[in-house]
Amino acid sequence: MKKSPVLHPFLFALFPILALYAFNITQVPTRQIFVPLGTVILLTLLLWATLNLIFKEKRKSGLLVFLILFLFFSYGHFQKGLAATGLEIGRHRYLVPFWILLFVLMTYLIVKTKSNLHNHTLILNVITAFLVISPLIQIVPFQLKRWSAKEELVAARNSISFDLEVPESTLGSPPVETPDIYYFIFDRYANSNVLKQSFGYDNSDFTNYLTERGFYLATESQANYPRTLLSLASSLNMEYLDYLMVVKESKDDTIMYEMVQDYRVWRLLKARGYKFIHFGDWWDPTKINRFADLNFNYTPLGTNGFAEMLLDTTILKPTIEIFIGDSKVRNREKILYKFQELADVPEIEGPKFVFVHTLLPHDPYIFGQNGEPVTDEELAARSESDNYINQLIFTNKQIKLLIDQILSKSASPPIIIIQSDEGPFAAPEVLASDFMVTGDWNTVSPAVLKTHMKILNAYYLPNSDRALLYESISPVNSFRIIFDFYFGTNYELLEDQSFISAGTKPFDLIPAPDFSAD
Repeated sequence: MKKSPVLHPFLFALFPILALYAFNITQVPTRQIFVPLGTVILLTLLLWATLNLIFKEKRKSGLLVFLILFLFFSYGHFQKGLAATGLEIGRHRYLVPFWILLFVLMTYLIVKTKSNLHNHTLILNVITAFLVISPLIQIVPFQLKRWSAKEELVAARNSISFDLEVPESTLGSPPVETPDIYYFIFDRYANSNVLKQSFGYDNSDFTNYLTERGFYLATESQANYPRTLLSLASSLNMEYLDYLMVVKESKDDTIMYEMVQDYRVWRLLKARGYKFIHFGDWWDPTKINRFADLNFNYTPLGTNGFAEMLLDTTILKPTIEIFIGDSKVRNREKILYKFQELADVPEIEGPKFVFVHTLLPHDPYIFGQNGEPVTDEELAARSESDNYINQLIFTNKQIKLLIDQILSKSASPPIIIIQSDEGPFAAPEVLASDFMVTGDWNTVSPAVLKTHMKILNAYYLPNSDRALLYESISPVNSFRIIFDFYFGTNYELLEDQSFISAGTKPFDLIPAPDFSAD
């Protein structure tokens, strides 16, 4: 009888990575799975070879490797599921000893068995082959569509928008000064009128601070798009995204990631001698920018968001949480680190363009009003709106402290934009499961749409004509004004418009209904 080859450890090593990727495929760039795949296959091969030297039995060694991989990659899933039920065994202090005991017991049974394990190997080969094929059935067609959509998107964008390259003719006259430029995105920060009407919160202490410091508040500003990815792609490239209609059938966010990495604003400023400094957050598209001269991001588990998500499913999870903290602790550290480092940026020599994306007051809610940690029990005892406002109050305090530091440390007055990309998801209509699945903004009431689309938008433009700005200026025009006034370009203003997606197709964009009077 022909012996079955030992394939199942290597097939199973692929499965957790491919399955996690398939589940998150619209959010994860393909390149992020290569390092985990290569690492796990190499370690599996080394482990199997080592055990084979010890036991001199390939099938027994293969079964031991399979056991180790299964327990390693399944721990996080079991722990999360048990913790959700509230059972005490879901806590690491109980589950880890149980996992170790299970490993010792199963290892003992495998080592002591007298079976030739032929049938076991054959069955596991078949099972793991099906496990690997299952996510590949989803991944392969999706990947083919992804490549095609990217090509279509690039072609459409190039055909109707000006090139990313910066010819000398577009640079304008040499500026007398090259002020530092700070572009702050505080994710889901609502307009002050919305805060008062929908949350019952008076934000005048913060807005008065901004006006007293010389900021212009665009009190009627609204987002051009209802999602971060679309909003940033628009504002950083100073254009509307009409060309997305060529990929309107796609649900793949990753085809747009390049537009918030390699964008027109940094290229124009780089051509003017600016240093590009990038402050990212945990959101993958802005976590790290490979074009930046300097990247600031507290990333104790590395820059690969997929790898961090994968580690959270493994037996390494409790060790990571002991030495680095759980995801809430890590997110707190990332945000606090960012504010600390930003305070010293004015001292970096030369003109600087500083892009800062901060997921505040965006959930998860991890800060109290004074920056203190908040427990799950405290969050559950308060409403969504209260948790949002508490985090917003902390955000206000950090912004005020940071602005004071930047203005006092800067050798010459900088340009500062403080802006949100979208408003909060606070109304029951948008927190409902149906909306979170469909994303159909055309089905929500005008009042709810207004809550989400009306945003914070404040400008500090030294030595400029205040008449340049107006109450309803939207993010798509922010850098058009700056380049035209400070660098002598001639981009001119676009009509301020808002677009939404209707249904489950995020790139099928339609003009937003009028909600200004609600």
